[in-house]
Amino acid sequence: MPYEHGFDSILHPLRGEELNKFERRAAFYDVSVSAKSRTFQAPVSLSTKRCFELIEAIPKEERLKAYRDEGEIYYVQNITWEGDDCFLLVNKCDKLASNPRFSDPFNNLWRTVEKAAGEGLDYSCHMVIKTSANHLEVGVGAIEVVAGMSPVRLQIFLNSLLRLAKKRFPDEFKFPHPSGAVDAKGNPETYNSVMMFSLDGHLSDSLVHDLTEGVIGGIDLITERNADAQLDQHGFIHEKKEQMEVTLSSLVAKARKVPVIRSFLNGRSNAYEKARIRFKTEDGDPRSVTVNSADFTVGLDSAYVKRAMLKNFAQPLEQSYTDLNQEMVQKMKDLLA
Repeated sequence: MPYEHGFDSILHPLRGEELNKFERRAAFYDVSVSAKSRTFQAPVSLSTKRCFELIEAIPKEERLKAYRDEGEIYYVQNITWEGDDCFLLVNKCDKLASNPRFSDPFNNLWRTVEKAAGEGLDYSCHMVIKTSANHLEVGVGAIEVVAGMSPVRLQIFLNSLLRLAKKRFPDEFKFPHPSGAVDAKGNPETYNSVMMFSLDGHLSDSLVHDLTEGVIGGIDLITERNADAQLDQHGFIHEKKEQMEVTLSSLVAKARKVPVIRSFLNGRSNAYEKARIRFKTEDGDPRSVTVNSADFTVGLDSAYVKRAMLKNFAQPLEQSYTDLNQEMVQKMKDLLA
C-alpha cells in the first residue's frame, strides 16, 4: 500500500496528541455501513457514498451535536466532494477547556487569554473518505489525529448525524421487505432501517512485529450475534456474548504466526466476528488487541491502528479551521492513492 512508509516504529493510543504547526498524523480506517431493523437482521441498503450525501443534505446549522451538558459541541464545518472522494472538516468547540496560557520563560512573561461567555477552544479534524456508490463495498478513510477528538467520538458523532438524516429524509431509510411480501393493495411491504457507520483501523506494522517476535498467550474468539438471547425459563438471564479460547502451537515458525492466525480467524468469521489476541512483546510486556475476524482490522481506540506522518507543509498549520486546508487534504489524498 502507498502509505506503508514513514510510520513511527512505536505507536501510541489514538487518544489524540498535541498539535504541531509543522506536522500532523493521519490514521487509516475502513469505513463501512451496517443496518438494523426492529424485527429482523436487515441487509445493508445504503452505500457509504449515499450516507455522506445525506449528511451533506442536512442544513449546516443542524449538523452539530452537543455532549457533556453542551460543554463539548461537535459540528461539520465543511463537506465537499471530488468524484466518490468525500472531504470533511469536523470541528469541536470545547467550552470545558481552561483558558489558554502562553509563556516566554526567557523574559519571565506569561499571558492568559480569557474566553468570552459561550466560547470554547476550537479544534479541527480533516477526514478524507474514499466512498463507494455500491452498498456492498467498504470505504477507506484517512482521519487526522487531533487531541481530544478520538475516533470513538467521531464515530458517535457521525452516527448521530445519520439518525438526524433519517428524521429529515425518512423515505431514504425505507426499503422493500426481503421476504417479498405485499400488503392488501398488492404494494410491496417495506421496513425502516437504522444505518450506522463503523470505523475499523488498519493493522499497523508494529502489531505484526509484536506478534511475530513476541509470545502468543491465547486467542479468544468472540461473538455477540446472540446477545440478549434468553438463557433461562423465566427470562431472567440473557446472553451477553459467546466466547471460545484457542492457542497457537509453538511449532508454528515466527514468519508464519500472523498468516496462520489471520487465515484461521477468517475461516471462523461467520461464527465469531471478533477475536482478542493476548500476547507478550519480545521485551516481555503483556498486551492484548481485539481484531475483526473477517479482515484482521483492529479496533477504533487501539494503539495498533496504522498511522502516517504528514509534514513539509508550505504554511504553518492552525489549531482550527473554518474551511478545509487544501494542502492537508491533498497530502491525505496522496496517502490513499
